[in-house]
Amino acid sequence: MLKVPPLIPQGKLIESVARWDGRVVVVTDEYGNGEPRLSHRVFVVDAIAGALVPLRLGKGMTPVSVAENATACFAVCRRGTQQVLLTKNKQGAAGWVESELDFVIASGESVRLAAGYDRLLLVTETSLYERSRTKSWVKWSLKDVLGKDLEDWRILPSAILATDDGVIIGYNRGEWGGAAYAVSFPATGQSPTSEKIVQFPVRSIVQEVDGKIWIAGGLSHMGGQMAWLYQYSDGRIRPIIRQEDAGTDERSVAVSSDALWHWETATEISGATVGSDGKLLVVAARLGVFEVNRNGMKQLIKADFFTSYREERTSVGSFPHGIATDTGDNIYVATRSLGVLAFRRQDEGFLLKQIGFGKPGG
Repeated sequence: MLKVPPLIPQGKLIESVARWDGRVVVVTDEYGNGEPRLSHRVFVVDAIAGALVPLRLGKGMTPVSVAENATACFAVCRRGTQQVLLTKNKQGAAGWVESELDFVIASGESVRLAAGYDRLLLVTETSLYERSRTKSWVKWSLKDVLGKDLEDWRILPSAILATDDGVIIGYNRGEWGGAAYAVSFPATGQSPTSEKIVQFPVRSIVQEVDGKIWIAGGLSHMGGQMAWLYQYSDGRIRPIIRQEDAGTDERSVAVSSDALWHWETATEISGATVGSDGKLLVVAARLGVFEVNRNGMKQLIKADFFTSYREERTSVGSFPHGIATDTGDNIYVATRSLGVLAFRRQDEGFLLKQIGFGKPGG
């Protein structure tokens, strides 16, 4: 078991991590300027400098959500009270092209962006926006699309994935549950339709090159550890891992009989990603990092990522909040409040380094 050294609390909370535009980036949750609602900001993992630094895309621009497809990179940015979209063709040298969004997002409302082959998708707490290559943005109410669940939730989706005919939207409400919905866009003039395909706190939704979609979820609550990993393909959902707290002690598990694999130790799944080599990786909070393939699970990093520390007069726990790889297949595990754990490939193993937040502009 890899011993994770004492880590330094960072003062910022990481919400997600991803590979984007050839770099690894994290998105933070931030409250600021008296805003009662959550706002996001994108930071770049600078592994050479050993720091997380703000993503800079233009004067006065604060990137809040990013996405990419095979041909282009996209970023939604705040500029004062405006929200603007930046687009960059991966094959060209023209740089970023700016366009104003032709709709208004409420001040302080967070957004999440996804890019498919021929469409852009943007979601907020209340709305779904879709833009194809030849159309302007179209807006739908998430309550109308997803149904009555959204009446009480009113939270930003935890993960979204653009698909050939629509989008999969996932929610994580912690101990209050969660779900993922497959949304299809019908012919012009008709409203989208949706189907609830899983019901658990969703952490990640990723897609392999062959089209298989993976939905990962996990929960750590009141000493219990739960993990879900489902495969979604051709409209069918299949449980690969489904294990829940057995209720006897914090390390015991109750394994679903219809799931394909399981761990002997209770753990949550904190995130999943598809590396640049096309392999699916999942981070299990109490066990480490695993590669998942048709033959089973291969453990790449054996580690317990849970860390607790004192903050003022209370004890704080920090779990992983996602996983990503760079183009060299080095592994980055984002933690909630302790920055990013960078695992650099070295000979037959990995070299661990904690990467914290640097000075703005550093």
